Amino acid sequence: SAVVLAPFFAVIMPDFQVRTVLLIGETGCGKSFVGNRLLGREAFRSSDDAASVTEECTKHCAEDRALETEFQVIDTVGFSDTTKSDQEVRQLLGEFANLAPA
Repeated sequence: SAVVLAPFFAVIMPDFQVRTVLLIGETGCGKSFVGNRLLGREAFRSSDDAASVTEECTKHCAEDRALETEFQVIDTVGFSDTTKSDQEVRQLLGEFANLAPA
């Protein structure tokens, strides 16, 4: 199932052992900020402006103590990245599959 957090998507991919939240959307819309909030710590680099900060897809894990389960958050490069071509962005977005659970 997908949860829309305008202006980007947080896609929750259920897995038997590890729940995964994939953050995808435009550059500068707050994906890394939301990822940090979900994790409860400053795991992803983020800034207050619209310039690109995330340079590659990255994953961080945390434990949900209330549900007694582990989860992971994958932060991706933004669409319309200010430092990369569209082709580079598409290639980097494809890398999230390597970070998701098998």
